[in-house]
Amino acid sequence: MHRYRKHLLTVLSLTLLFAMVGTASGSRLRSSAHNFRVVWAEMRFRTGEGRVIKCPVTFEGTILSAITKTINAQAGAVTREVDGTCEGGFISLLEETLPWPLLYESFRGTLPNITNILLKLEGFSFTWGPFGFRCLYRVTRETPQPFTLVRNTETWQITDFQPPGSLYAFLDTNCLPHILMSITGSTATTTVQGGGEGVFFSLI
Repeated sequence: MHRYRKHLLTVLSLTLLFAMVGTASGSRLRSSAHNFRVVWAEMRFRTGEGRVIKCPVTFEGTILSAITKTINAQAGAVTREVDGTCEGGFISLLEETLPWPLLYESFRGTLPNITNILLKLEGFSFTWGPFGFRCLYRVTRETPQPFTLVRNTETWQITDFQPPGSLYAFLDTNCLPHILMSITGSTATTTVQGGGEGVFFSLI
């Protein structure tokens, strides 16, 4: 009887533990906001020749209240962009190609402590002007551009929205061999549109 009771307690304890892990792990991400505003004081576009073009860039868009942690699940969209005066060259984001869908890719960290949320941006398009002419870059469905949301594991707040580094985009072949190699950026400020509060992601 004593052995049976001990075994039963062990089973119940494991059942409770698995239930707690399942709750903490969650199959979806919950956003505290339905829209967002991301501001880079400086987004840096590096060319194959080593030229660096620096531009202030702002993205605004929508976020789903619940995002399924499944590859290519809809996460939201960039619906508005603002790019300011650039240093070192010409970059113009193409507003007429909006909206740009955001899709879930994966996460980094150990559940429930997710440190990074990886999203793919489709449709991201811009022209740039080396040596007085214009070249087109357009991110396609086949080669979506990854962006990384950095998440504070204690507060759950998004503290950075990192550009992809290496650039995966369709290149206007008329611009060869003058190509862009990467996009990086200063630490981005991510807030709710129309307010100063941050954006938070929790597990559900």
